[in-house]
Amino acid sequence: MPRRDDTSWQRTAEGQAEHVKGYTHWLAIEGSARKYGFSLGHEFLVLLAKRLTVVDVDKDGATPDAATAWRRVEGWARQGQKVAA
Repeated sequence: MPRRDDTSWQRTAEGQAEHVKGYTHWLAIEGSARKYGFSLGHEFLVLLAKRLTVVDVDKDGATPDAATAWRRVEGWARQGQKVAA
């Protein structure tokens, strides 16, 4: 796993794709969408939405469809980071 302060993955589409593959929980995807929002571009959000359809598995095995995953990722990106009170 790359160091947390290593941001070289952000520079290329391939790096972003490889980085997103490392997300194994929907909370990681939410955090990334909130942190980077639209700053890494539309395609990065698409990668996050696609990954969400893989890792967000309900107890019954159901996963979100592409449209649902996109709405969630886009919503998180628009909301931005949460501020602790």
